[in-house]
Amino acid sequence: MDDKAKKAICENLALTAKAIYHYEMMLLIPDDERLTYLTDSLQVSFKSGQKVGHLIEYGNRCSQYNNYIKEMSLCLDNKTHHGEALKMSNTPTIYLKMGFKQLPLLYSQKHLRNSMKSKGRFKSNHHTHGLPERLARKIPELLNDPVLVYNSPANPNRICVVLNGVDMDGYPLFAAIEPNATDLNMHKGKQVVAANVVRTVFGKDNLIAHLEHKVPASEVIYFDKEKSQDLERLAGIQFPRYYSSLSFNTIIQQPRCICNSKVPQHCDMEAEPAKKALEKGSVKEVSRKEATGIDQIGDAIVEERPHSPAVLRKGGDGFDGR
Repeated sequence: MDDKAKKAICENLALTAKAIYHYEMMLLIPDDERLTYLTDSLQVSFKSGQKVGHLIEYGNRCSQYNNYIKEMSLCLDNKTHHGEALKMSNTPTIYLKMGFKQLPLLYSQKHLRNSMKSKGRFKSNHHTHGLPERLARKIPELLNDPVLVYNSPANPNRICVVLNGVDMDGYPLFAAIEPNATDLNMHKGKQVVAANVVRTVFGKDNLIAHLEHKVPASEVIYFDKEKSQDLERLAGIQFPRYYSSLSFNTIIQQPRCICNSKVPQHCDMEAEPAKKALEKGSVKEVSRKEATGIDQIGDAIVEERPHSPAVLRKGGDGFDGR
């Protein structure tokens, strides 16, 4: 590999580190759980022992998450145009494998605001869910790695998704996604012909009863065994025993909403490559194959930036991450 290629890799790693660092700051991730740290010269770097292919892929996603957090803040400060949707990210790979098109993953301003208002205790305000801002910022990442996906019992045009997280009351997070929707048709002043739309996100207090009565194993699309065990411990629940007969960590069947839908052949705002979608200074798009191919040199670069306890102590990076 020539010096020019090495320089390009180093520059991309630096941008990757900044994207991940910024996201870790926005989520107030504790120091000992972060992938990045500040050096004595206040440069962002990776802790040692990280696989570069994974870091670049994650950095690309973090850049999208950072953009969403920025849009969130503008929305909550009433600085966004009325009727424009928020873009959580490009549609995650797991849903593409289910048959979703690579369209923007959008969320309405109204649903965001309602999700963060104090929980509705009465019928008149049952659409408010009390999610704290820090948790709301993490929803796109949680959607990227779902615990359980199944056909919606209530709406044939949607899938239901159980996320690996809980709300302030300890209830498992639940989302509904509708593919190829056309009602959220604006994002940052651009026309959107179709999008994959997150219709709701909230903590579901009766999740297990709901699954047992309305979601037989034949309706399950995807089930992650390890994450389901994590959520069982976190939320104090137990998934139906008959789910244990399912094939884990694989797409079991295509969602009903995909089978029923007529997918548009084009989109004025297709989910562009990350290098076009990200803001200035964001991470260069690198495919999984390319990322794996640079692991050898990248690992050496990361190892040259060792973990420095002095700058990773509490508040040592300029932020108290807890």
